[in-house]
Amino acid sequence: MGNTVSSVGDAVVGAAMWATTPSAAASTGRRRRRSDAPLEYDDVLEVLDVLSQRLPTELALHVIEAAEFWPSVAQSWTGDLTVSAGPQGRRTARTCVVTPPLPSVEGAPEQLVRRVSVWTDSRDQGYSSFPQHHGTRDASSSWFELVLLRPSPPPPPSDPSSSLPPEFLIAHDPAPAPATATSHESYPLDTSPSGAALSPVLSVRLHSNLHSTPTFVPFTTVLSLSRPRSPAPGAAGSIVDPPTPACCTADEATRLLEAARAGDRFAVRACAQYPMWVNRVRGCAVKVEVAVL
Repeated sequence: MGNTVSSVGDAVVGAAMWATTPSAAASTGRRRRRSDAPLEYDDVLEVLDVLSQRLPTELALHVIEAAEFWPSVAQSWTGDLTVSAGPQGRRTARTCVVTPPLPSVEGAPEQLVRRVSVWTDSRDQGYSSFPQHHGTRDASSSWFELVLLRPSPPPPPSDPSSSLPPEFLIAHDPAPAPATATSHESYPLDTSPSGAALSPVLSVRLHSNLHSTPTFVPFTTVLSLSRPRSPAPGAAGSIVDPPTPACCTADEATRLLEAARAGDRFAVRACAQYPMWVNRVRGCAVKVEVAVL
């Protein structure tokens, strides 16, 4: 039995290495792709085809899943966005980015989304009356949320009771203009070719800004259905630093990811609450990795 397991493991490792070497791509006449380019559906099919030349297809599918070889949809934004709760301290939010629709692929697993990574570069107002929390994420009222959005047909004009809140109507600018959001629950979203509205399905709290910190700080939060990988030793930089623990629970993150389906989008919202709290954002990016086989 031990020899059998060893030989299967060796075959998997050998086939995976062969499939990803330049000589394998050259010998099959396939296009070469940049290692930093986002994965696409065709990339996954090509690797599956190459692996299947050395392995049973079922085992090749397991290799792709274990290697987290998932195509993705992504969106990013840079600018200057300030969300302020104002003197009244009402909960205020504004959308930073909205992803393209999740792909619809025939034969894809029902559980479509595997992982969502969100990066922000932001800060709060830079002061507070709680010095014991300064420089930590404790008691911060300046935070980010991830929202799952689903297209919904526009309601009939004759039925005003079924109309969606105006904050969830699609705007025609794919990124929010620099602004200070002072209205309660203001969520401008980006455009859809059909002009349909987007309705929120679920949302979770991602991470908070550092309490009373006047400088911009980059954070990355990763929500995943699998155990997160450990960061590489000595990794540095905003994107590859160890992910910031999410404020939501693992069960909340799982429910959000499992609820996603083809055609849905993810939005990242900057939020602030309680008097004079501010969330100032100068950059935001989100990447959604999906399983297509």
